[in-house]
Amino acid sequence: MNFRLFLFLIFCSCTAKQKLVVNEPFVESTMTIQKLIVDFEAINKSISESLWPRNDQSFLEEKRLKLQSVQEGLLNLKEDSLNKDDKINKDLLSLILDDQLFHLDFQSHLFPLNSEGGFLTDILYDVRGTKLATVEDQERYMAKLAQLPYYFNERKSQMQLGQSLNKSSPKLVVENCIKVIDQFLKTKAEYSFYVHVMNRDHKAYDEVLALVKNEVYPAYEDFKTFLQEDYLLKAPEKVGISNIAEGKKFYEQRVSYFTTDEISPEAVFEIGKKEVSRIRREMEQIIADLNFDGDYAAFLDFLRTDEQFYAKTKQELLERAAWITKEMEGMLPKYFGLLPRMPLTVTPVPAALAPNYTGGRYSPGSYKTYRAGQYWVNTFDLPSRPFYTLPALSLHEGVPGHHLQIMLAAEKENVPAFRNQI
Repeated sequence: MNFRLFLFLIFCSCTAKQKLVVNEPFVESTMTIQKLIVDFEAINKSISESLWPRNDQSFLEEKRLKLQSVQEGLLNLKEDSLNKDDKINKDLLSLILDDQLFHLDFQSHLFPLNSEGGFLTDILYDVRGTKLATVEDQERYMAKLAQLPYYFNERKSQMQLGQSLNKSSPKLVVENCIKVIDQFLKTKAEYSFYVHVMNRDHKAYDEVLALVKNEVYPAYEDFKTFLQEDYLLKAPEKVGISNIAEGKKFYEQRVSYFTTDEISPEAVFEIGKKEVSRIRREMEQIIADLNFDGDYAAFLDFLRTDEQFYAKTKQELLERAAWITKEMEGMLPKYFGLLPRMPLTVTPVPAALAPNYTGGRYSPGSYKTYRAGQYWVNTFDLPSRPFYTLPALSLHEGVPGHHLQIMLAAEKENVPAFRNQI
């Protein structure tokens, strides 16, 4: 694996029914990389115009055929006819197409939950970016809220089908998702993220609040009942993707996709074991250098229990994370010749997500919605958030990690739109 690929992997680690709109069928003799990109982005545009993600069988089959057509076009391109930029476009688009087609064939939409909430969390990400600047924006948003119960019902049907095909989330994941819903439901409607997209003096405020109370909250209650009284009872006890039908195949594809290499899970595991051993040796040397009175286990207990390593307030944790982030920002010019224009801020993980969420996450900025990049720090359950995890977390999620990676891609000019979103 070359050095550039290695750096790239480090950065990357941490409903109204509408027809898909694409250009006329391809003619192989006149096919160009530019035409294939236009067709791929036309597919994405059509998908984005739906109020909620569509996963009905007819829609997915049509999408699969269109993506396959683009994929076949890429395979038929003559490599020596492409310039350097087009070769990059071809390789990246091939990676994306292979992944999307795999998920369609595997029917990943039949088990849409994960430990952080899965599609439930995706809804929050989607809604938080909403801007209600025009009457059309407002009408679309209210239609979106009104259609949420139908979206949840569609998801329920797909999840039931998934369980019949032995493609189900395990009990632990389902229980976590129920907690996500509980966290949402205990928040008053006027303070929910669905209403938080507007100010109280917005002319559509009362209509939106009524929709949230009368449509959205009952939909969540109904979906929670489904999880508790149906899906959870049939969910497997064992965790791990290997327990579902063709789970090993799924895991192998995930390893290949995220490493962009033909490497087996077993090989990755062996690398991991070697790294754990190396890190353990370094830790033991640090313990010796500190003249700590105790063995390795005693030192871990010291780290986990001594109050000096833990914030007493949420604000203290945020301030420590922000200080580390700003210290690193000051060092960036020493190592990077090109930096993004988009600023970075440090904010808490949204309350609706925090109980089951990871320690931190990057939320991309947007020039379209006038939003800075955000390094989210989880301030829920402070005894589980030691200070000594913050340097690695801050550099990975903030700078020079995902903020540089994602915003430099977003700001790159003269490239296809799909490359601005990698």
